[in-house]
Amino acid sequence: MRAVRWTGGGVLGLLGLGALVVGGAALLDRPSSRPIRLDRSAPEVVAFLDAERRWFASLGLAATEHVVEAGDAQLRIRVLEVGTGPTVVVLGGGAGEAGHVASLVAELEGFRFLLVNLPGGGGSDGIDLRAIDNRRLVRDLLDAVYDRFELASAPIVATSRGGHHAWWYALDRPQRVTASVQLGAPGFVEFTRVPAPLGQLGVPGINRLLASTLLVPRSPDRAVAGLRDVFGHPSATVRTLPEEFAQYWYAAQHLPTFGPTLRTGQELTVRLGGLRGWDPDVLITTDELSGIDHPVLLIWPSNDPFGDLAAGRRIAGVLPDARLIEAGIGHGPWLDDPDGIATHVGSFLRAQAPLSGSSHRSS
Repeated sequence: MRAVRWTGGGVLGLLGLGALVVGGAALLDRPSSRPIRLDRSAPEVVAFLDAERRWFASLGLAATEHVVEAGDAQLRIRVLEVGTGPTVVVLGGGAGEAGHVASLVAELEGFRFLLVNLPGGGGSDGIDLRAIDNRRLVRDLLDAVYDRFELASAPIVATSRGGHHAWWYALDRPQRVTASVQLGAPGFVEFTRVPAPLGQLGVPGINRLLASTLLVPRSPDRAVAGLRDVFGHPSATVRTLPEEFAQYWYAAQHLPTFGPTLRTGQELTVRLGGLRGWDPDVLITTDELSGIDHPVLLIWPSNDPFGDLAAGRRIAGVLPDARLIEAGIGHGPWLDDPDGIATHVGSFLRAQAPLSGSSHRSS
C-alpha cells in the first residue's frame, strides 16, 4: 500500500512539476515586436539556401532572388522569380516557405511566378506574430511585392496559411487580385478546422517546448514523415518524394525562424488549443467570403486534416465565383498528383484571358 501511495504521489509530483515548467515558460514567453533577422552566414541559413538551390535545380528551375522590405519592422522578404510570361504570385504554407510548391511550378510553363516566402519562412526575416497587426502586415507585404514588380494586378496561387493571406489581401485590395487558386483547404477560414497536432501549438508554454523538440526533425526522412503524420498524405506519396525535397524540407524546419513562427502563429490563430476553432480576430467569415468576387479555383484533397470535402463545398457555395475540384489526398495536393493538379491550375489561369493578372502599372 505504501508503494502504491508513493507511486501515486510521485506521479502527481511529476505532473505538478511539469505544470510549473509549462506555466513558467508561458510567463517568460512575452510577445515581442523585435524582428528575427536572419544572418545569411549562419550555418542553418547556409544549409537551407544550398538545399533550396539543389531542390530547384533538380526540377530544372532557375530562380532569381529578390529581397523586398515590408511592414513597420522592414522585414526582409525573399521573393524567388521563376519563368517568363504573365505574372502569378505564389504564397506558401507552413512557416511561410514557398519553395515546397516548386514541383507544381515546374509543371506550369508560360508564366512568370513570384514565390513569396512569408515572414518566418524560406529565409525571410521572422517576427513574433502575436505582437503585430497581422492583417496589416499581409497588406503591407503584398503591396510591397506588387509595387516592386510594378504589378497593377495579379492572380495568386496559394496554400494553407498563404491561402488565408491571399483572401485577406483580396478583401483589402480587391482591384489587385484578379483570381486565386487554393491548393488544399486554406487556413483560418469558416468551415475549416484545426488539426489536433497544430492545436497543441496554440497552447502557451506547451508550444514553446514543442517548438524546440518535435518541430525540429532529426533527419530529412523524419521531416517528410510529418507530411503523413500531420498533413494527411499517404505513405505512398512520402516514399516517392525526391531526396532533394526531403533535404529542402528538413533544412527549412531548422531555420531559426521556423519554430517561433509556427508557435506564435498558432497561438494567435487558435482558441483553447483548437477545441474552440479559429480565433475570430483572424477567421475569414462567411460574410467576408461572399465579398471575394474574383474567380476562385478550389483544389480540395480527399484527406485534408483542415477540412473535408463537405467543408470545401460549403466554402464554394458562399463564394460568388468558385469552382471546386476534388484532387490529391493530403493538405498539399500537388505532392500527391503534380501532373493532374498542374493541369487544373494551368487551365484555370489561362482561362483568365486576357490574363489581367499580369498587368503592369502604367508609367
